Amino acid sequence: MPHVLNVNNKPPVTCYEAGYFVEAGFFDQRWQPGRGQVLRRIREAQPQGVRLIHCSEGQLADDVAQVRVVDAGGQPVAGARTTVLFEANRPRSASGVTDEQGWAHILAPSEASDFSIQNVAATGAVYEYTADDCVHCTWDVGHLLTARPEPLTCTVSEGRLARFSLSLRNLTTAALRVEVVPLSPRGHVYPRRLRLALGVAERRQLHFLWDSNGGAIGEVTIPLDIIVHSGSGRVQKCVQVCIEVLPQPRLPLVVLEVSPAGGPQGDPLEVSAEVFNAGAGDLKAQLDCAIVGANWDLGMQEVRLASGQQTTVRWRRESAALPVGVYRAVVSVRGVPGACNSAELTVF
Repeated sequence: MPHVLNVNNKPPVTCYEAGYFVEAGFFDQRWQPGRGQVLRRIREAQPQGVRLIHCSEGQLADDVAQVRVVDAGGQPVAGARTTVLFEANRPRSASGVTDEQGWAHILAPSEASDFSIQNVAATGAVYEYTADDCVHCTWDVGHLLTARPEPLTCTVSEGRLARFSLSLRNLTTAALRVEVVPLSPRGHVYPRRLRLALGVAERRQLHFLWDSNGGAIGEVTIPLDIIVHSGSGRVQKCVQVCIEVLPQPRLPLVVLEVSPAGGPQGDPLEVSAEVFNAGAGDLKAQLDCAIVGANWDLGMQEVRLASGQQTTVRWRRESAALPVGVYRAVVSVRGVPGACNSAELTVF
């Protein structure tokens, strides 16, 4: 059950309608847990008697996974149910409860090579998964190399690009062939696939870019499938990066019309846009203008509008050496996805 505060002195809640959790933000419209929203709500409200807890240490020894759970002050948390996923021929989950020192001891399959933290739950506490120091017990891939994402979790605003990397290190005395395949459930990751040779003891950092494609709000987990080829065969492992996408505050600014001034080749280029403040208060916004087809950026203009005010914003380039052709002038409001308009521009 997610953490729910009793508001308006309502009677104790013993059951919930399913739609409540979607409306309250505990789950999204795809019925995926919105744990990032719960965590953000607790951080902001700081309700009395509620602790933030996370995993500070983890190790796998003698077929036992050991995980330590502490609070934000570093004090051990007893009675916290900790669930892990063991990496083995047949991956499986298991859980254990922490003792007075905050340690959970969980029996592992004999063939387990690593484990990852899935969840931590305790009375009067919320799992601050972004503060975990041991998402994986080890970043070892078949004792051949280490592969660690950086950062493990990141936060971006809606419509923005998220950047993360994967640090690799060869642990062997021979060269390795490595393949990394990002598997994004939403949006796109670039590059889509990387193949490389990793020399003896070589370290390499691979960089990735995630584009939400305008359709992701909430928590998105990006698995990175790592395949290592060596003289002894092939080893595969998956590590994850967690991205929290925050909704972008919407400015009530409307781009009503875009009017580019086309003409003979070499003439000055001018683009104007009519913008309108449909909100109840004053606003300040930044507008960008680009010429699609020529890869031209005409720069940013800042406007200040009172409620109900309409104004014209202009961009001008004196020497417009555009080749003859048909282009599109696009005016967009910076930081507000979807707030844009465009028109055709002809150079003859």
